Amino acid sequence: MVSMIGPVLGARAGLLAGGPATAPGIEPTEVHFLRDPESGRVAVQVVDARTGEEIHQIPPEGMMRALASIHEAIGLLLDARG
Repeated sequence: MVSMIGPVLGARAGLLAGGPATAPGIEPTEVHFLRDPESGRVAVQVVDARTGEEIHQIPPEGMMRALASIHEAIGLLLDARG
């Protein structure tokens, strides 16, 4: 449903001295900017840099699907009204 615009390397605490944070307890992460090709909406996805596992996405995938459904329903309503 979404396509990646590009990754940004970093860490949850941000970049320190030009590289990822290395303090204990701070895991290396990547931030991906995703674009839904149908709606053009952008989402931000935080991914564990070591495993590739998604940690968090804003807005969540479910919300993006719900928004797409609402926009489709509005379009159908407007088409029906003519």
